[in-house]
Amino acid sequence: MDEDNVELTRYQIENARRRYELTLAQLALEETKNAKSQVSMSRSATGEWSYVYTADESQVEEAEQNYEDKLFAMQ
Repeated sequence: MDEDNVELTRYQIENARRRYELTLAQLALEETKNAKSQVSMSRSATGEWSYVYTADESQVEEAEQNYEDKLFAMQ
């Protein structure tokens, strides 16, 4: 009977670890989306040039894949 409680506790710890990793992956994804690391020039309808700051799409895709992997591991 004590072994059942130990297994349940191990399950709970593993589940909590996975939730923690999922939360970290979600935060990393949001941070990557908000990081404007690429700069380009854009011309407006009036002909004025301006800088446009965007997130690096490859980094965003990598963070999304990492988040989806963690989400899959939770299920």
